[in-house]
Amino acid sequence: ILMQRGGDPHADSATAAVPPPRGADACRSQTHAEAPAHSMHGVVQIECLARCSLRTLNKVWKPSVVIIKGHRELLVFRNSSDWAQYRTASVHRGGDIVQAMKAVTPLIKLHVMLSAVHVTDEVKAKEYKTFGPLHHFTLSETGAEGKEKVIAKFASRGARECLDLRSAINAGIRNARGGGSFRSSGGDATGRYS
Repeated sequence: ILMQRGGDPHADSATAAVPPPRGADACRSQTHAEAPAHSMHGVVQIECLARCSLRTLNKVWKPSVVIIKGHRELLVFRNSSDWAQYRTASVHRGGDIVQAMKAVTPLIKLHVMLSAVHVTDEVKAKEYKTFGPLHHFTLSETGAEGKEKVIAKFASRGARECLDLRSAINAGIRNARGGGSFRSSGGDATGRYS
């Protein structure tokens, strides 16, 4: 159970480090202006849980590697190995683009070019039976009729990963709008914290 909830089964209670702030306190104590700890060379890479296929959107959290590449490209991979294989694929070196795309397409769980129609909700906390407490947020797209359609949901045990990912996605949305403001339904985390 400790491993499921992110605890260390080998930690001695007398020598265990003081845990970092949790819940809303952790979210409020972080500045959103700094670059995510996971970013390098125009690419933000964050390991988290995701629901991004029609089959899992409302059912199962799957471990994923989320990449924000360039100014507004969002990619979700099953693992770091798929991301590494994608980076070294021949599609990035020229040649037969059709064959190259056939090789990389199965590696990608989700590919979104962020635009003005996308929006994120605030980071919230929720207790899940199989995962314990998670921080999560949703990426949605506004259709022509004004209805919002959920594109993906992202979650993590710690608030930092969700805040960094949401910040990077919102930056992509701002870039798509020409650097202007973006619509978001909140900033601080909300929900039940234990």
